[in-house]
Amino acid sequence: MTFQSRIVPLFSQVEAQAKELAELRLKLSHAEGKAKAFEVVCEESRKKDERIVVFVSKLSEMKQNRDHAVSLAEKMVKDHAADREEKERLKEETEVLERDKRRLYSLLEQHQEAAKSKRTKYRELKMEVALLKERNQTWVELDSQSVAVDESLSDDHFEENFPSSSSPVHRRRKSPIRNTPRRSSGLSQITNELLLDVDLDCDGMANPGFSSDWKMSVAPKRKATNFPIPLDKRGKPIHPVQIGPIRSRRVP
Repeated sequence: MTFQSRIVPLFSQVEAQAKELAELRLKLSHAEGKAKAFEVVCEESRKKDERIVVFVSKLSEMKQNRDHAVSLAEKMVKDHAADREEKERLKEETEVLERDKRRLYSLLEQHQEAAKSKRTKYRELKMEVALLKERNQTWVELDSQSVAVDESLSDDHFEENFPSSSSPVHRRRKSPIRNTPRRSSGLSQITNELLLDVDLDCDGMANPGFSSDWKMSVAPKRKATNFPIPLDKRGKPIHPVQIGPIRSRRVP
């Protein structure tokens, strides 16, 4: 085998291998470029994943906050409804209490007016009782004086008013008129006392033709009643005495 036949194929093979190596290097360079680009993409993807994790965590937190806000909103709605119901209830109770207060004020005013009327009536009745006591005391004194006068007249003037038939001369006599005080006014007693001195007999009256063995009964004593009216030593009222009917005055 010759030298050319042995060496030329080797050079051709080396040249072919060199071309193949260049192509492989070129491919390797392209592959390295792609690898670097992939690494960049992977790094970006990793960063994106981290950001996604952060976003997911934030989203979960936001969901929790949203749920909490919704729960708070629902609670606030319920509390607002409860507050509104409580407000309505308190408003109704306030209206009821206001009506009760007005009613109680009205009752209090009525009771005050009634108490005022009762006090006025009590004072009037007290004054009336005082007047009645004074009048009663006056009539007690007058009754006692009248009883004393009646007793003295019935004892002293019996013989004078009724002489016996044997008397030769019919004496002039006065009729003992009983002094009965009337309770209508004090003037009646003065009139009755003046009538005691009126001469009801006249001269020349014939004596009775018979004699009597009976005697006039003594006038019964009147019972003293509790009708006190303050009097002085002369038996006159100290305070003014009301005469006539007592008019009742109605308090409006």
